[in-house]
Amino acid sequence: MPKDIALWKMNLIDNRLNTNKPTSTALSKFEYCYEHGIVGIGWGRGYNPNEKKNFEYAKDKLSAMNIGDLVLTKNPDTNEYYVCEITGEYVDADTKINDTYDVNIFRKCIFYDIDNTKLLSEFNGHQLSARKTICESKIPDLYNMIIKLVNQVK
Repeated sequence: MPKDIALWKMNLIDNRLNTNKPTSTALSKFEYCYEHGIVGIGWGRGYNPNEKKNFEYAKDKLSAMNIGDLVLTKNPDTNEYYVCEITGEYVDADTKINDTYDVNIFRKCIFYDIDNTKLLSEFNGHQLSARKTICESKIPDLYNMIIKLVNQVK
């Protein structure tokens, strides 16, 4: 893979209010994204004005991704890591998706099930998860490891 492909880290944490959280039979935000081949952010259409700065930051980062970029994300329920390859442009979700799954804006992607044992053994103690909703990773060794892991499953 060429060096001009960026590596992003992204949280797909379900931030719905407890009253809107999935029941045991409903999909979580991560599960919805995985099943539909997307990575997305929430905040909803009526998000808290105190969150505007965070929403705008995440929105800018999501729109800055390019097709072919890679995203390291984690299932918050199982703590398993996945790598996604961005395959589509930035899209506004419809109200039903946003209200049901906490996905307001998204990009299409392909999820790759990577070797978590190898990733964790190489990067144990490093920050693998995003500190914000989305951030670009600048760790060269992590980038190289992700490229290897993705090439093993492609």
